[in-house]
Amino acid sequence: MSAERYPTKERAEVEIFGRGGGIIARIKDLSQTGACIQWEHDEFQLHIGDLVRMRVNLKALKKEHRVNAQVVWTDRNRSGLQFLTSDQLVEKMLFRGIA
Repeated sequence: MSAERYPTKERAEVEIFGRGGGIIARIKDLSQTGACIQWEHDEFQLHIGDLVRMRVNLKALKKEHRVNAQVVWTDRNRSGLQFLTSDQLVEKMLFRGIA
């Protein structure tokens, strides 16, 4: 059973580990385990397996939240992210030789 998703329009800064660069995106929906993001720049692409850090400014709560994630699907200018713990991120980075 998948986690319940909540629609949102929060802005997020997405940094790609090992590739450099990043993008400003909108979070389309959010759950405890992941998020769907969308961006406007056609020349930018995320790839399945990319490791990213997403920084979200939660204006209503006056907080900034950072999460690590892996891209699990992509469709032109939208991608699905699965959140990772710090330990999971480090393990994946070491396995790929990124760290």
